Amino acid sequence: MVKPLKFVTTNMGKFRSAQKYFANNGVEIEQLSLDLPEIRKDDIHKIAIHKALFAYKEIKQPVIVHDTGFYIEALNGYPGFCVGYTLDKIGINGLLKLISEPSKASFKSYLAYMDNSLSEPILFEDTYNGTLQNKVSGEKQLFFWSDLFLAFTPNGRKKTLAEHTEQEFRALEKSLDTTSCFCKFASWYRKEKK
Repeated sequence: MVKPLKFVTTNMGKFRSAQKYFANNGVEIEQLSLDLPEIRKDDIHKIAIHKALFAYKEIKQPVIVHDTGFYIEALNGYPGFCVGYTLDKIGINGLLKLISEPSKASFKSYLAYMDNSLSEPILFEDTYNGTLQNKVSGEKQLFFWSDLFLAFTPNGRKKTLAEHTEQEFRALEKSLDTTSCFCKFASWYRKEKK
């Protein structure tokens, strides 16, 4: 019997989303809180690699980590890899004060997997495009990964993620199955571990 994979994250919204993707692909995961170092690199994939190597060294079990950057066109890609730090320091409203009108924006994510058969983590990526509104709209929900959901409208949608019901949000996630880094990883992992 294959042990559940350790997903190192403190973000329960992210963990619940990953669980749904992975369950559909027959992959079981467990959430693990671990104080991961936040290195300052301008490439999200380098941060994900560093975190996966650190987590694997700490627990010595197969592990996955997930890292996301947020890139606002009107701010030349800021905050990028500093999105968590920026939201902690100035909040979503402080970030929105930096733009005078809605701007194209995107989430770029990497999932990194590491086990004892690898010398370097394997990466899976996705990009999620849309528009960052210049004001918040909607309410915080349990399925949130980030306060950016209060102002981010995905391409093809007319409302922010925070204005979606959980059912609508899950349907949106399902429509991204083929492009999600979670789904790409789960599909690869299932084939590798047969």
